[in-house]
Parts: sequence; structure tokens; C-alpha cells
Amino acid sequence: MLVGAASLVVPRAGASAAALPVASGNPLLAPFESQPVRWHECQIGPNDAVGGYLDNVGAQCADVSVPLDYARPTGQTITVGLARIRAVDQAHRRGPLMVNLGGPGGGAVDAVADIRAMLGPAADRFDLVAMDPRFVGRSSALDCGPALGADWLRAAGPDQDSFERVAAEQAATAAGCSAHADVLPFASTRNTARDMDVVRAALGAATTSYLGYSYGTYLGAVYMQMFPDRVDRFVLDSVVDPATYSPRVLRGSGDLLEAALGEWAAWAAGQDAQFALGRTAAQVLHAVDRIYQAAARRPLTVDGVRYDASDIPRLLIASLIDDSEDAAAVLAMGVRAFVDAADGRAPATNPYLTEFLQGLATDGPALPGAHAHAGTDADAGAGGSVVSAFQSAQLAVLCGDVPAPRIADDYLADVRRHTGAQRHVAGAIWNITPCAFWPVRPVEPPTRVANAVPALVVAAEKDNRTPYAGARALHRVLSASRLVTLRDARVHGVYPGRSGCVDGAVNGYLQNGTLPRGDVTCTRPPAAVGSPPE
Repeated sequence: MLVGAASLVVPRAGASAAALPVASGNPLLAPFESQPVRWHECQIGPNDAVGGYLDNVGAQCADVSVPLDYARPTGQTITVGLARIRAVDQAHRRGPLMVNLGGPGGGAVDAVADIRAMLGPAADRFDLVAMDPRFVGRSSALDCGPALGADWLRAAGPDQDSFERVAAEQAATAAGCSAHADVLPFASTRNTARDMDVVRAALGAATTSYLGYSYGTYLGAVYMQMFPDRVDRFVLDSVVDPATYSPRVLRGSGDLLEAALGEWAAWAAGQDAQFALGRTAAQVLHAVDRIYQAAARRPLTVDGVRYDASDIPRLLIASLIDDSEDAAAVLAMGVRAFVDAADGRAPATNPYLTEFLQGLATDGPALPGAHAHAGTDADAGAGGSVVSAFQSAQLAVLCGDVPAPRIADDYLADVRRHTGAQRHVAGAIWNITPCAFWPVRPVEPPTRVANAVPALVVAAEKDNRTPYAGARALHRVLSASRLVTLRDARVHGVYPGRSGCVDGAVNGYLQNGTLPRGDVTCTRPPAAVGSPPE
């Protein structure tokens, strides 16, 4: 169902693209904005299978030089890696369409071919440009080394000993980055937005279009605020609210996650013959609780990996992102395996569960940013450990954008305050993070977003990574935007392929520059876990 299907062309704020000079006019940035972009093959050495694949599908790669510190652009420089797939319709080429898949810490270069296939004809008139943000993937590296584990989003129990043990681990993680204290202040969303604008100018484009997912919506909104006259067609999917963005990125999702767990438990109860977790939702939730209790006594071994009580909430958070039958079945396999381990039985191996658990080991914490159609944030990472490079970049931006509270007891109080209503996830989403111990403080205040630059905001109503309230909030402060809602859906990353209604609105905007006349509400796809009857 499409509400408000009529559409109109909304003029962009500021001067027309034809009247805009490509460069900013800042003489100190002129060497960066006018630098030649030398496109070359993507493969870096014989072992770079992804680069070889990109070469085979016609992608080109390049490196663009940017200032480390934009307050001193004549000082140290770094590079950002790019990949491009040129427009199919060169005769009517509109310009670049830049993409960010989320994170922070997520690269897009290695996924550019998948993104192009995902967009289909909607991207035919754009040069699709994927940029690995500073310190990510094929850009200049920031790797804090082995002190960063695969899961800094660890849960603390409400007891003092558990909290202090996890807090010590988070402090050690932060200390691992202290050797890079000279660089850390310049890892920020505002500097990434500045890098985007240098890339735009170096490509010879007066404006850029943009498609951002999850954290990428925050990056896009910051760019819109900093460079409003450089904005062409911006799509922001699965929205982070700029007003509440902080290192505690999941703190608004606890109730949504618990509701999602309840929906899944009701589904699993109907599959008791297959998974034997219980015939009622209450019995299934009791099986989950048994895992928590057993892991608190001793680590549980599944697929050869030991998981303690600090790890279990992250498994649930990662599993509940999607309401599809496949995602529900993988979570059921996982709960079954952990119940077996808790009962002293050897868990049965399953390739789907193994793939999921291996993904957790490399994707980093369950934060906004993984997009189901085009790879994940952890696709970034050329050189060094993929895990530690991803974690380093993610933490550097999260801790560098907004200051985190430094009083440890406040975090413990939050965990205790929310454990009753959010007993399965509170220990993770309210817990202390490495940002509480970060060796440097943000050098710029957070960006206040409020303008009349047109954009299309896309959201799922039951998204538990970036709650729907954030999409409504961004829509309000972007006063010329339109909001496209996928009703009753628990997904993260809505466009494309979730709903023909959503796809129609986004494709129309990308292809024709037409925003819907009013906000759009689309029905969810059928046959999802917890979906109401049609």
C-alpha cells in the first residue's frame, strides 16, 4: 500500500548545480580539490582476490590525498581509497553517487560491484563511487593492534565484580590505541564529510548524490549540514538520529530487542519438533535464560569457541536484526547449540550456524551498519588484521565524535536500572565502552543538523538497530525531506528488495529527482516472523 503516491520535483536549496564552481574557493584546499584522480586496477598483489574480482567486473580504483587536520591543511596528509563503476548512460551522466554502508568503520570499496548490482537501473546515470573513509580498508590505516578484540560490545552483569572485570577489558582496549594519540583527534564524522567533499571536487563535480545506510545516514546528514549547496539526491536509509548519536549507540534499542526476542520465541515454539526449545514462548525464553545462567557459571564451547556471560547478549543482538524465517532459524540453531553446551552435551555442527558465528568473529560488534544486500561493515580492512583495523576505525570515530561519560559507576547504575525490563540485552547496550577511557577528547562539538535541503529518509518501523524514532526526528529537522516507512517490519537496511513500494519511491527519486509529494507508508512483506495477519 502506497500512501501519498503523487510526487513533485523539489528544487535543491541554494544555487543550481550548473552555477556552482566545483572548488570550495578555499585556497588552502585548492591543491586537494584540483588533484588529478588517477584510476587504476583494483587488485593489490596476487593474493587480493576481491581486487581481482573488481577488475573483472570493470571497476576502477584510485587514491585521493586529503589533509589529516583540516585546520592545518598544509600539514600531514593521508589518503582515502576509492572505487568507481562508471555510468551506463554516459550521454546523460548526472555525476557521482557516493555510498556508505555504515559502521562507523565500514568500507565500501570492496563491495562496490555488489552495490552496483543491488541498485540496478536506478544507478545507470551515475558514476557509482565507493569511498573507504579515513583509516578504513584501502585508505590510510589506523590499527591499534591485538589489544582490540572482536567484541568490545561486551556485556557486564549487574554485580560489581562482573562490571569491573569488563570495565578493565574496555580500558585495555582504549589503551591499545594510545600509541596513535597524534592521529586519533582527526578520526571523526566531520572530517569524513570533508574528505567526501574533497573527493567530489577532485572528480570535477559541482554536487554529489549519496546513498547512506545506518551510521551512513549520520554521515550524510552531517555532510548536508556542512555542505548544503553541494547536495544533489540524498537517500538516508535506517536512520541514526543526529541529536542522540553518541558512543552508546544502542541505548534506545533495548525495549525493541526484547520485543523482537519475544516474537522469535513465539515462532520457535511453533517449530518445537525441529528445535526442541519448548512448545510455548515462555518455555523458549526459559531455554534462553538457562544459557545465560550456565554461561555465568562457566564458559560454553560451541564450534570450538568459548563464550562466557559477557558474550551471550551480543549473539542475540546480532541475531534479532532481521525478522525473516531464515534469520529466525539460525537463531534457533544457535540457542539449541548453546542449550546443549549448557547441559554438557556436544552441540551439533551446522554450516549455517558456523557461518553466523564466524561472521560475528570478523564483523565486530553488533552496531548499526551491516546491510543485508551489499556486504557488511567488516568488508573493510586491507593490510593488518581485519578485525583490529575495523575495531580501531570504529572506536576512533565513535569516541572522536561525541564525548562519553567518564564516571564508571554511572554505567553500572544504568545496567542495573534497565536489567529488569531489558534483562537479555541491558548488560551490553548500557555497559561502559572503551570511549569512557579514550586517550583523547573530541576536538569539535557534534554537528547540529537542521536545514531545508531535500532528502529521502527511509526506515523500517520496528528496526532495532536504529529505532524508527530517529528517522522521524531526522525528518523533522530536515524540513524539506520526505519519509518512507516500511510498516511493521523488523529489518535494518530497507532499500532495495524489501518492498516494491519502498523501491519505487527511492528509484523514482534517484532516477528523476522527484520526491514524493507527501510521506509514504508501505506495507511489510508477508511471511516474516512476528508479522500480523494481512
